[in-house]
Amino acid sequence: MTVLAPSSSESLGSTGSVHDRARTEAGRIQQVVGAAGPLVVASVCEGLDVAAAAAPAIWQSAQLALGLGIAEGAMDSITLAPYAALFDGDGVRLGTFIDSMLGPVREWDRAHGSELLQTLGALFDERWSLTATARVLHIHVNTMKQRMQRLNVLLGEELDRPESRFRLELALRIENARSALKST
Repeated sequence: MTVLAPSSSESLGSTGSVHDRARTEAGRIQQVVGAAGPLVVASVCEGLDVAAAAAPAIWQSAQLALGLGIAEGAMDSITLAPYAALFDGDGVRLGTFIDSMLGPVREWDRAHGSELLQTLGALFDERWSLTATARVLHIHVNTMKQRMQRLNVLLGEELDRPESRFRLELALRIENARSALKST
């Protein structure tokens, strides 16, 4: 969902924060729908012409959020600006970066029908705890250890160095966001 918030501080409420307004709107929608909180992305716009011009960027932020696993809550549309900047242009360099980082794992999954890419994402989400990752993936810890061994073979030192691990996680998160954008 996209919310275009008015620009006057009176309209935003006492706090004057776009994030606070988005959170308020998310709460209202949750009460009406009665389900888990929706995703509300907001932006301050002065007038309908500015709002109309901002709508595609706000929509892109909402799609990026979903691709990054942010399916509920509230945020200012500028929150995901670094990701949006990565998607500007023709995307060739970005695609090359993602392929260089995730290619071996993708190929292995494709050739063997495995889920190592999903496992890698869960490892990042669970702060590299094998036990927690196994629990989230509903697999035995020994299976998780085997998957970790395979990831080590495929990615080598990429898993051992903080800088490499950062680039690997960035590639994975961008790929998830890119996939979400393609599906819209």
